[in-house]
Amino acid sequence: MNKALFDNQLDQLSDQEKLVVFASFDKVELDRNQSFMVIDFLLQAKVADSKRILRELIAQGSIQIDDLKITDPQAQLNVRKDQQLTVIKKGKKNYFIVVW
Repeated sequence: MNKALFDNQLDQLSDQEKLVVFASFDKVELDRNQSFMVIDFLLQAKVADSKRILRELIAQGSIQIDDLKITDPQAQLNVRKDQQLTVIKKGKKNYFIVVW
């Protein structure tokens, strides 16, 4: 599991394994039935304090959602029905967990 974390291969872990790896991280609970634009999702997940900061981070290539680098802050976020959590990475070492 640690290899997947350090090699940026989180998509190879199951949701249960991700819960174990990120057990000590703060989690935010959101409603999967709600429709999100990426920037609004990141704001609700408390990745940054403002949309301006989030746009800058996205422009710098510093945001990943489930190992997918985010390039468009206005993109629509799609959550699978069986998905229990989403892992957000800001920079190299900052992780945020969203539980659905």
